Amino acid sequence: MASLPNLPNLTTLTLSHNLLQSLDGMKRQPSLESLSISNNQLATFSGLPHLPRLQRIDYQENPVQDWPRHREACLLACPSSLEAVNGEAVQDADRMHAESLPALASLCVRRGWMPNDDTGKERPPVVEMMCENFLVEYQVARAETMECLLKDVRVAGRPQEGEPLTVRCEFDCLKTEVLERTPPCLRASF
Repeated sequence: MASLPNLPNLTTLTLSHNLLQSLDGMKRQPSLESLSISNNQLATFSGLPHLPRLQRIDYQENPVQDWPRHREACLLACPSSLEAVNGEAVQDADRMHAESLPALASLCVRRGWMPNDDTGKERPPVVEMMCENFLVEYQVARAETMECLLKDVRVAGRPQEGEPLTVRCEFDCLKTEVLERTPPCLRASF
């Protein structure tokens, strides 16, 4: 997807049958209630922006459905207003299970991480560590494309009970072209 700008009045969006491999380029759509991305080539929920009013999502006939816990990943990537996934109502038990995972899991799913069968068997601190490891790998790959070396990674802020699900991670990178000199540090947060 090349680009979909912020369209503040858009309530329904159908992107089915477009051979999409990612949703990168899609901007936040504050009024979107229904999203159909079925029959594409989406293997993860990478690039799915925050859609605060989303109630229905349909991603049938995509490789993402090959993951055993794709529905849980969808609930992590989408807001609590979500009522139906692929035409099936969201059950309270599904929502409670997704919400029992660490807040980092939501951020990771939007970056391409998918929970597997082991994720559901692990305690939240172990899942949080899995997510932190994913974010490190994600940033290492991203740093390489910017010709940087990853120097340090920190999870700088985690939500407390009752706070919105936001997490701040900080990454210090060194530009490879200036390693011989005093290297400037670049800081990226998301």
